[in-house]
Amino acid sequence: MRDAKRIKFDATHKFVTSSTLSAAPTEVPRLTAPTAMTVEVLHRVLGEHVIVIRNALGGGRANELAREVTRLTHPFPSPGEGTTGGRGLVSFPMGLTTLLHAETRMVLRGAAEHLRSAGSAASAAELGAMADQQPYTSVCGALLYDAGACLKVHLDDIAACNTNPYDARDVLWNFGNDCDFKWQPATTKQRWAWVTREYERVGDKKDEQKVTLRHGDALLLNVEKILHGVKVRDTCGDAEARRLLGDRRICVPVRPKASDAEARQHATDRAGLKPRPKG
Repeated sequence: MRDAKRIKFDATHKFVTSSTLSAAPTEVPRLTAPTAMTVEVLHRVLGEHVIVIRNALGGGRANELAREVTRLTHPFPSPGEGTTGGRGLVSFPMGLTTLLHAETRMVLRGAAEHLRSAGSAASAAELGAMADQQPYTSVCGALLYDAGACLKVHLDDIAACNTNPYDARDVLWNFGNDCDFKWQPATTKQRWAWVTREYERVGDKKDEQKVTLRHGDALLLNVEKILHGVKVRDTCGDAEARRLLGDRRICVPVRPKASDAEARQHATDRAGLKPRPKG
């Protein structure tokens, strides 16, 4: 890993920055999945999967990575610092390229094997390609949540918020406190520049589902197609994680780099966005 000037946390940012840096599969070791890892397929649609990988790291590896997150953040915010309304952002060195890349490839490979054994060949091929063929963007930071913090359901607008676009499929790593993750398929209703876009649910609000993420779990979803929201609990099943993170949740996103076709589409989308509404 290359290093760079460390960036202090900033509670005002809503998004973790994507980067022009990326890492190919050959730049990280090939990891063997822990025997305790399990895969829960919640929504099986090509390009729009919602998949939870539990016990994704095994042993004390989740705490090792939580410790690395606090080390990279300089300084890591003390209790009561670094958040506004219970939410904030911690930043990593911009030169960092491969944090959690090997682990992400490992869990996607495991999810692909699970889908293959369940007879979903196309879905397995999609996840296998994400695991073993696509470069990943640099991890520049993590989302920080205090116990009790809530994030309303929303769609992320990648094209509006990133000059350097990335694939809308995202693996979210959960460290620290448990969280209730709400989700539901949705479609774009209206695009605006630099604000969360309006959405239309696929189905009624009663169709919204919830899954609990725990320390060391990983979640795959498409942030432009799956409506999602979070409520952070005050529970954590790992005493060391609670000591490290101070009764908080850290969410580290790992994203594939956008293909050339996706980048062209994002550029078209950005050019056609309406300006931010006044007020």
